[in-house]
Amino acid sequence: MAGGNPFMPPGLPGSGGAPTGGGPQSTPGAGVNGPGPSAQNSGLGRGPGASILAPGPPSPPPSGQAGPPPASRAGQPFADIHQNLRYVKNQFDDNVKAQKVLDHLRVELDQLMDMGDMVRPEHVIEAAGRLVGHGIGATQLAQIMSSMPAQGGEGLASWIRMHDITVTNQEALVAREAMVLQNRLGVAGIKSIAATHLEQEASRARMPSGPGPGGMMPSGPEPPTGNALSGGMPGGGMPTPDEGGEGG
Repeated sequence: MAGGNPFMPPGLPGSGGAPTGGGPQSTPGAGVNGPGPSAQNSGLGRGPGASILAPGPPSPPPSGQAGPPPASRAGQPFADIHQNLRYVKNQFDDNVKAQKVLDHLRVELDQLMDMGDMVRPEHVIEAAGRLVGHGIGATQLAQIMSSMPAQGGEGLASWIRMHDITVTNQEALVAREAMVLQNRLGVAGIKSIAATHLEQEASRARMPSGPGPGGMMPSGPEPPTGNALSGGMPGGGMPTPDEGGEGG
């Protein structure tokens, strides 16, 4: 989507960074231009001459490839495999955060859409306040609202429909990214488990077979030297009358 989505906080999947333009914008479908800077700020409850600070230029998109392992793990076997798992896990976590942002936006937009041309600017401001409470950046919301028509009615309803289409497209994009990342996370997890197994096998193979407990080498059972009933006498067995000294 050209220009990125100003609803999304910078750095989340599909955000593309927030737009940096702060001037009046034309409202597609409404046929009217947005109010001037003073009217914009008045609609936000600011005094004349106030300005809305735009964020810096958007950061470049991620490459999709994990970087090299940190120096502390550089010499370990399979370090790149474990590093890739952490990288994909971070991508997946960012996608989950983006989905939560869109879920909050969807709730508020649906409520505004239900009002039709009865929607008023104060309704949008109240919705923006609830979104800030959910952790969405106030600067991004202020940028969005800078192009909001100062009066309610069809112009404002058309402005809301425009952003509803933007969020709908963003929802589809984040959902597609989630499916790809789930597959990549599963593959990376299996590779990491296999690498861990090989590391454990190699570690066991390097362990020496040392002496047993107490420093003694293990040995087999000693052969018996006599029968317990023989009293230790060679040959074993019970003594006979001749052996006992009684003649006949």
